[in-house]
Amino acid sequence: MLLCGLQQLFADEYNPYSRELKKGVFLVASRNLLDPNFAQTVVVLIEYSSEGTVGLIINRKTDIRLTKVLPDNRGFLRKRKDTVFVGGPVGVDQLLILVHADSNPEDSYKIMNDLYLYSNLDALEDLMKQGEDSGEFRAYAGYAGWSPGQLDSEVARGDWFVVTADIESIFSQEPEELWPRLIERSTAQWTMSIKRSQADGGRGKT
Repeated sequence: MLLCGLQQLFADEYNPYSRELKKGVFLVASRNLLDPNFAQTVVVLIEYSSEGTVGLIINRKTDIRLTKVLPDNRGFLRKRKDTVFVGGPVGVDQLLILVHADSNPEDSYKIMNDLYLYSNLDALEDLMKQGEDSGEFRAYAGYAGWSPGQLDSEVARGDWFVVTADIESIFSQEPEELWPRLIERSTAQWTMSIKRSQADGGRGKT
């Protein structure tokens, strides 16, 4: 019965050791992760392979308008109030853009259903000119990067919860509330899993 309890533990949705690391999942920083680059962050993975991992922090909004960052002040941005997010500590002079669109936009890289990555502003401008319903986007300065095996080790150490990603959270109007909500949910699920495992193990004793 102890083995059965452990199987339940490792099958739990919010167990950081059970959710597969791949592009299109969230990393939710645990309370024990004190690195100022990642403390209280939620990261969406945009690439995970044998060559390493890349992600974008989605809950660190700045007050910097996107029109201030782009030197040519593109026409399709002039009437928008988009601000830049801090995507991570690597390549902070590089702008990456996540787009929510119903179909695969041209010159984009698919992260998950209805979520695409852009680095080509001309292609983004073409998309936005199609109309108000063509998609929404967020711009990120920099990104987070891990060498091969590094993120796996951090997850095994308990630094991150690995959670199913969703579009609504990425484009939340209140990104500052995202980490508290996800960490409470993840921690609660993890605690319940441990209790279930202990209870099942106890019932298995003779």
